[in-house]
Amino acid sequence: MPAIFVIALGIRNCMTNEQFEREMRYRVSMAVANCMLRKGLISQAEHETFDALMIEKHQPPIGNILLKTSVDKSPSES
Repeated sequence: MPAIFVIALGIRNCMTNEQFEREMRYRVSMAVANCMLRKGLISQAEHETFDALMIEKHQPPIGNILLKTSVDKSPSES
């Protein structure tokens, strides 16, 4: 559903404080992992494993959607 349509209907989907905290913990963890990957301290495979573990641990509402979207793409689409 396009955002404009949702706004026009007055529908609001807000995160709870608990969901926000889960999302932020996940994103902070991944920011550190991304930095480590860029510096060559961890491999791409280790980064992907860590990402999956952090999603399982924190269950972020947005991060989980992003993972599912990237997993659904074939390698030629990336």
